[in-house]
Amino acid sequence: MLVKIVGIKQYTDRHGKLRRYYRRKGCPQVAIDPSLTGAQLAAEVARLDALYKPHAMRAGTLRVLIAEYQEKSAHWKGLRERTQKDYQRIFDSLGDVQNHMLDRFKPKVITELRDIASELSGFKHANQLLITLSKVFAYGVEYGHCQSNPVSDISSVARPTDLPDANRPWMPEEAVTILAAPIHLAAPIAMAAYLGLREGDIIKMSKGAITERLLSLTTSKTRRALELPVCDDLWAILKRYNAWREALWEERRRKAAAKNSREDIQDLVMTMFVNTRGKAWTSDGFRTSWGKWRDEVEEAKKVAPGITFHGARHGVATVLAECGYEPQQVKHLLGHGSETMTEHYQRRAKRRGMLKDMTDAVQMAYRNAGQSTVVGLDTFPVRSAENGQG
Repeated sequence: MLVKIVGIKQYTDRHGKLRRYYRRKGCPQVAIDPSLTGAQLAAEVARLDALYKPHAMRAGTLRVLIAEYQEKSAHWKGLRERTQKDYQRIFDSLGDVQNHMLDRFKPKVITELRDIASELSGFKHANQLLITLSKVFAYGVEYGHCQSNPVSDISSVARPTDLPDANRPWMPEEAVTILAAPIHLAAPIAMAAYLGLREGDIIKMSKGAITERLLSLTTSKTRRALELPVCDDLWAILKRYNAWREALWEERRRKAAAKNSREDIQDLVMTMFVNTRGKAWTSDGFRTSWGKWRDEVEEAKKVAPGITFHGARHGVATVLAECGYEPQQVKHLLGHGSETMTEHYQRRAKRRGMLKDMTDAVQMAYRNAGQSTVVGLDTFPVRSAENGQG
């Protein structure tokens, strides 16, 4: 008796060779030896099922709670797309841990998960794990799926002290260098360098967002409505970009005419910024292009190492703080939900100014003493170990 085995795709290719693959929804496509038949073939499919087939949803498990949180939670639905992807990466990293019953997740277990995540993927991933699970368990407590939130009293992982500053501010001379990028990159970069806008808001910005040199948008992270003036230099960059974009489509129309094509070629992309193919930027596409340009200027030693796109936003805040603007004023430009970050930039700028005054004072003391402004070991007065005199 012939028995049909579900989960297999089999066909003969153009060379007459038999091909057989394991195929199930949500599972990877895996080649199966065409010589296997009968019980051997069934056993191989069963092995692959056990390895790849999604686990059945069992009531009372973390997996079921996560699924319900994503389906019904107002918090999940209110997250921006990029944050939802961050949460999903955490869920995926948990793997079979999701199949454990909720009553197994005590603070000690969460601490162990945090420590493993920190060791394998770093402190940021570990802290994101705590944030994500805390939201899921908070939903579970609210709707009676668990008695308490086991994450609430777990401390985050401290940032290693030997790491360089994350998203360090761009120095003004670095911004000038980076803005020398090709115009299709320079224009969106300029929105960050002059206005401190976030990458996600820039690449999704509407083509009609600027009216009479006033940019209107709602930030995706804090949902704040902003109206920002476009300064002369930024306006000049945007004019060059618009000319490039028009030329891009004109060239396409010219090529179509040369081929006697009747295709109606128009620029129907609704975002303000497009890539070299005339299409709206995707997050991955923009990061790839930005990364290549950043690497180019870093390798040429035109900027210091560690430049990030978000550092442009920090650079704007730092420049404004150094110019004497108060956090409440900077908040209106950057669209911060609170003053916490702007106060950080303010303190940093004041500290930098104070340290400059101190080093200037030391330098002046050396000059007044007749020493060189660059003091070497041969001229610096070193205290003698024998007589205790300098």
